[in-house]
Amino acid sequence: MKKPKYFKGVRRKKEPKEPVVVKSAQSHVSSKAEFPKNSRAIPERHHRKPGKQQEKLHRSRIFFEKKLLAQVWSVAAIIVLIVLGIAVNGELVVLRQKSAERAVLAARLYKWEHAMQKYPGYRDGYISIAAISLELGDRNGALTSIGKALALDPNNETAIQLEELILKNK
Repeated sequence: MKKPKYFKGVRRKKEPKEPVVVKSAQSHVSSKAEFPKNSRAIPERHHRKPGKQQEKLHRSRIFFEKKLLAQVWSVAAIIVLIVLGIAVNGELVVLRQKSAERAVLAARLYKWEHAMQKYPGYRDGYISIAAISLELGDRNGALTSIGKALALDPNNETAIQLEELILKNK
């Protein structure tokens, strides 16, 4: 029966170590350092073209950068929309207030016109109608009403001042 070449218990003969001479730049003294021959050499890395894994990594980085950029733009757009919404809401509040004021003025005007149908000789009613019409922006209606008030009392100071104001704003 043959014994295998390598088995436990068999030792190989060691080759003698060769001394390596290292000279120092500072001194001319040489030292002997011994390195074993069975040491492995560490291979240098070669720069290769990017492989599939590196390409996937690069593509995923680009994808996430684009995704992050899209998220930043989305957040910016949301902030702009919120600011615009607040501004529009403020404008709507102002418009609602103006609309409510105009509704109150229109109701007062209707009340005075209705009263003037019952009492056509009441000059202060025509002055009130003229003032309300001027506030609503109806200058022609204001001039008509103030003309009726001045026809009833041509020396009324309030009616004269209101007529001057109406003509001045025209």
